[in-house]
Amino acid sequence: MEALQLQHESKGKSYTEVKIFSLRLEVARLEIEEKRARQMEYEALLIKQSEMEQAMREHQQMMKEKQQKKDEELMQMIEEQQRKKDEEYQKMMQEQQQNQVE
Repeated sequence: MEALQLQHESKGKSYTEVKIFSLRLEVARLEIEEKRARQMEYEALLIKQSEMEQAMREHQQMMKEKQQKKDEELMQMIEEQQRKKDEEYQKMMQEQQQNQVE
């Protein structure tokens, strides 16, 4: 088929001109293939970048949730300590009132 195309296109042109044209077509085809390969590599990199960004967001979310859990546990500890102090204070006040009555 390529030979027929060259034969059809070569009317009035020398063999050298046809050969040069054929070489230019081959170079253009190779350049297109290289560009397609680079485009595919670029798209693969974009996909990888997107996946890495998603993994980073998930990791950040997980770390945020861990920190929130730690903060909640710390708040519970502080509240428990405060409750115990309040209870001790109330006992002490009750003892003082009982001592004053006696």
